Amino acid sequence: MRTPLLLYALQRRREILGITELRCMDLEERSLRLIGKLSQAWLSSLEDTGPPLTKTFWSRDLDFALKDADFVLLTFRIGGMEARIRDEKTALKAGIIGQETTGAGGFSMALRSLPVLADLINRMTKLCPEAWLINFSNPSGIMTQAAISAFHWEKTLGICDAPYTMHSLIAALLDRERTEVQPGYFGLNHLGWIDSIKTGGSDLFYPLLSLLKGTNRLPGYPFPLDFIRTLGLIPNEYLYYYYYQRLVLKNLLSKKETRGEFLRASNLSFLENLEKASIQSDIESMVRLYNDYLKSRQETYFSRGEEDLAGGQKSEKDNFQEEGFPPFLKDRITKALINEEGYAGVAAEVLESLSGAFPREIIINTPNRGAIPGIEPEAVVEIPARLDKNRVDPVSRGNIPKHCLGLMRTVKAYEDLTIYAAVNRSYREALLALTIHPLVGDATLAGKLVKEYREQHGSLFPELR
Repeated sequence: MRTPLLLYALQRRREILGITELRCMDLEERSLRLIGKLSQAWLSSLEDTGPPLTKTFWSRDLDFALKDADFVLLTFRIGGMEARIRDEKTALKAGIIGQETTGAGGFSMALRSLPVLADLINRMTKLCPEAWLINFSNPSGIMTQAAISAFHWEKTLGICDAPYTMHSLIAALLDRERTEVQPGYFGLNHLGWIDSIKTGGSDLFYPLLSLLKGTNRLPGYPFPLDFIRTLGLIPNEYLYYYYYQRLVLKNLLSKKETRGEFLRASNLSFLENLEKASIQSDIESMVRLYNDYLKSRQETYFSRGEEDLAGGQKSEKDNFQEEGFPPFLKDRITKALINEEGYAGVAAEVLESLSGAFPREIIINTPNRGAIPGIEPEAVVEIPARLDKNRVDPVSRGNIPKHCLGLMRTVKAYEDLTIYAAVNRSYREALLALTIHPLVGDATLAGKLVKEYREQHGSLFPELR
């Protein structure tokens, strides 16, 4: 569903990037056909895209898509939404949090995904040996680490829209442009924190919290402001699963459907309506459907995370009323969301920078190289890095709080064990990986989960020895 947004971001920057050819690849014929038609229709309805990318190809042939590429943007989900649902339900049945990228669900997703990544990189070696691999596939930290350390594709970096969105939101709350604000961010993918907000020579971290005085939380995030003040950090939303495990589990178990089941129904409905409009060549309906989809995403942003915190869905209006947000803050946030490019914006900025057109500092997943003391140089972390033509230089940030470092080292050990398990088909490392993960933490349970995921996913899950 992000493809039209990505094409929009690339088309607007086509001259800066010097794009001569774009190849979009998907294994599913129906999705490829519908999203291709939708992209063309939706982009034609916009006024600020510039001339279309004339050499845009839609193909199910991976080798064709890779041939002579300069950049490979990678996102896939092995087993589709059904596999995600199995991951979530298996974990919840075992009495632990069921989430697709974190904990047991992330482990299962990684075991299914890493063999496919290995095959992709093998093809890249033959078809586009100089290409940059820009990974957005989850779990992004594990995938990026494996691409570099296990499959030896050094020109790899991982991207995630969560830090980008945090950056955009903070800038909006402060009534600044994104380029005027630089958050001090550190961590791993889906396990990061902001400890400073620099603009000019000032740190606006605590002025931001003062601005939210009278409210209960940072908009769009589940953490109470009192907890943020206690930490002295703004956590990435995924840390909610770690800091509020019991509450999250209780609320997930109380729901009639998992997040994956909700998204499956939503996506199927969208694609069915899109198919009807496509058959009738009803371009206006296709555009309207996608605009409604984007509007729905924007509106549900305000209740993101709040579902797990409160155990139910809240409307945008109710959130602002109950949380005490003054009108001027609501206006700033709404403006930011209208201009928010998310994943597409991160990807476009990375391409601009690596091509040498626009060097900048971006929060990405890349080897640490001493940027965070206490973390191994080769360990992939999520931090600001200076990107220039074919260069990625992590920004050194000095010591981090010990409790953050401890959690990072534990989760990093889990990631390394998971990669080893997938690459070497090792049951021992798979068992250890889940046993030490903070959201599992039990050897007997870990063994049951490995067995259950193998049975649930069949041939998609590697046979471990």
